[in-house]
Amino acid sequence: MARRADPTPGHQRLLGLAAVAGLAVATALAFGRVFAGRAPTLQLVAAALASVAIAALFERRGLLLATLASLAGLAFAITWIVLPQTAWYGLPSIRTLRAVGRSLEFVGQQARVRVAPTPPLPPLMLAAVTAVWTAAFSSHALAIRAGSPLLAVLPPIALVGFADTVLEDGARPIYAIVLLAAAMAVVFADGLRRVRQWGPVWSGSRTRRLGPSVRGSRPVALTVIAAAVLVPGLLPGFRSGPLVDLSTAGDEGAGLDPFISIHAQLDEQEVRDLFEVQTSDPQYWRLSTLDQFDGEEWRSSDPDGSVSGQTVTVPTVLPQPLGYAPPPNTGTRAFTFRILTDDF
Repeated sequence: MARRADPTPGHQRLLGLAAVAGLAVATALAFGRVFAGRAPTLQLVAAALASVAIAALFERRGLLLATLASLAGLAFAITWIVLPQTAWYGLPSIRTLRAVGRSLEFVGQQARVRVAPTPPLPPLMLAAVTAVWTAAFSSHALAIRAGSPLLAVLPPIALVGFADTVLEDGARPIYAIVLLAAAMAVVFADGLRRVRQWGPVWSGSRTRRLGPSVRGSRPVALTVIAAAVLVPGLLPGFRSGPLVDLSTAGDEGAGLDPFISIHAQLDEQEVRDLFEVQTSDPQYWRLSTLDQFDGEEWRSSDPDGSVSGQTVTVPTVLPQPLGYAPPPNTGTRAFTFRILTDDF
């Protein structure tokens, strides 16, 4: 009787690639919670898949060449996702490089000031895209090239653990389950590869009969998986606070201290113009109003303008409060603004 062989090594390679891609997607979904809105999460998922795709294309090339190709892909991802206004016909430019340098100066500062989930500010998105891209490439290299599936899971776990640390709601079981399933898929794909190295595997009718030891291992495996998912929730202290709280979450949500946020700019020795105003009536321009005092510090009741701010298109007349009437014998002045930097 003719026997039909198991899937070819090419199919197993696709299985391993799909497992690594699933692990990268699960990591991006869990890590994307540090940003407000769905768009940043989808952008991180796209970056993770692109990183895995480039790693797969250069899988049979040298590691150095694959790394250089991944760095080039990361440059395009940063340009398209984080700094699209600096692109030159869709390509990274000198402006992109300068904007990346300026953003790197403010990553630590914004990480201290902002509270997760935070708006997708360029410095934070730059760090997030780089982290997700690097984790996806490292997972592929460790799982496919080095054949170490357990080590391949470490970069995603580090990113997800960081997200669970800085978020106020902490870890969510659904993301942990998805990440665990993706990690098990990577281990399973590597196990198939190792089993095939022992020799050809046949799927004839005679070999479909499983031995008692194999049949008995199925309920054991299911029991272990169920215990790993359910038992932690039954342990005492599962919902209690951490012994060492490294998060910056608070009850006020995302906030911005203007003095902290401009500290790096105030320390700069070089004078840098942010914008120019052309007018016949020079004025002193105000960036923010600190209208609340708590006994120790002055703060703004609406730091980002989300409560009472208005978005206008140019040219326009600045809106005035209801019931406001200009003083008598006053005129209208025209102001022309020109932004000189992308960081403003």
